[in-house]
Amino acid sequence: MTARPNTRMRQTIVNVTPALAREWLGANVSNNRTIRRTDVEHYKELIKQDRFLTTPEGVQFNVNGHLIDGQHRLTAIAESNKTVPLVVWTDVPEEVMEFLNRGRVRTLADVLTVTDGLGTNIPARYLVSRAMAVYEIHHPDDVMRKRDVPQYEWVKQRYLDNLVWACKVYPGSGSTGGTLGRKIRSAPVMGALVIAHAKYAEEVETFTRRLVSGLELTETDPAYALRKYLDGADLGGLGRMEFSYATLKAVHSAILKRRLSIIKGHYLKTSSPEFKQVLEFFGVRVG
Repeated sequence: MTARPNTRMRQTIVNVTPALAREWLGANVSNNRTIRRTDVEHYKELIKQDRFLTTPEGVQFNVNGHLIDGQHRLTAIAESNKTVPLVVWTDVPEEVMEFLNRGRVRTLADVLTVTDGLGTNIPARYLVSRAMAVYEIHHPDDVMRKRDVPQYEWVKQRYLDNLVWACKVYPGSGSTGGTLGRKIRSAPVMGALVIAHAKYAEEVETFTRRLVSGLELTETDPAYALRKYLDGADLGGLGRMEFSYATLKAVHSAILKRRLSIIKGHYLKTSSPEFKQVLEFFGVRVG
């Protein structure tokens, strides 16, 4: 069966004001999906921080002028009191609605594989997961539940070469090195190493080789202290951030050639003035 082209649909970019968003929401079809507040809050946060990107996914009106897609974006604009450019489709056939948003949800790695050309030499999921860890280290108080393209772009502009280094030299967790090896190659640890690598590439590459191999380490070696910490720590929940902070602490000691025999969990808090100095040493300013 030959696909039928639709020559009536029209597409344009419109600067959507809060008033226009409310007007368009009034044209919403009665059988549209129930509004998900988490999606609305996600878009509102992006708009608030001027990180909302105009994408081909925008607003769609059918041939009768009814809104059939874009209600979450429009609700966010209406509640944010900011004007946002959106792609607007008009004269969309009514039968199109049954095909909207029916596919598997795209992950950020899926999206960037298409838009950013990832995945040719480096698995996109590793690059993205480590980029998100870098973002979280810089923005620990970011309450957004859903990571999206703007966050990745923020990291990419600052750390792309360092991300590529981490993913090529130390690929995904795999099974090498058992549980400890997987923890060392986890996103929180590698994200911290990416940040440190941007400032002290040679020293970090040496540290990471020793950390991964575990060979010829003394009990006061920062790489040994980090291995010991990771071996006994639980990767999950808020513990992810402590993995990142413990890594920065160990690398900081190694670069300054300081002895380090133990990494204490209570030290790894952004409220600690001493630890803030460690973060700032690598160009991370929190709070």
